[in-house]
Amino acid sequence: MGELDLNSLVELCRIKTMDGDFVVHSDSSRLVAYLSGVRLNPELTIERLKELLESKDIVFGLHKEGLEEIVACASENKPAKLVLVAEGTQVVEGEDAHLDFKKLPAGSRADFSGDDTKVDYKEANVFDNVKEGDLIATLIPLKEGQGGVDIFDKV
Repeated sequence: MGELDLNSLVELCRIKTMDGDFVVHSDSSRLVAYLSGVRLNPELTIERLKELLESKDIVFGLHKEGLEEIVACASENKPAKLVLVAEGTQVVEGEDAHLDFKKLPAGSRADFSGDDTKVDYKEANVFDNVKEGDLIATLIPLKEGQGGVDIFDKV
């Protein structure tokens, strides 16, 4: 994903449990989830953190490294601040099929915008001579798009 401005994060929810007090932040498109925690229980485990996130429907793209970081903070009696715990996938834009012309089609270079009533077609160069076997154009195939998935596993 691109660079994220941490100031653009919004608070999704606050969670108080016997494992600590947590705040979940996300971006406006819900493609990332950051978790902060204070008063963390030194007995906190990755499994309990996963359950905590699942209770808020954050189930897609969980980051094991982020969960491990929070557990490490808990074991050292330190708060965890804005740790990336889940990341969705971006939308991949599709692209229409098109022709990449190696020889320009007739008339594509002509400029008939003047007031002249006579046109010198040789001067305008609206015709391209080709021989058998010359490459005229290449077909660039369709590129399928792909829907993104947010941290809630929604396309």
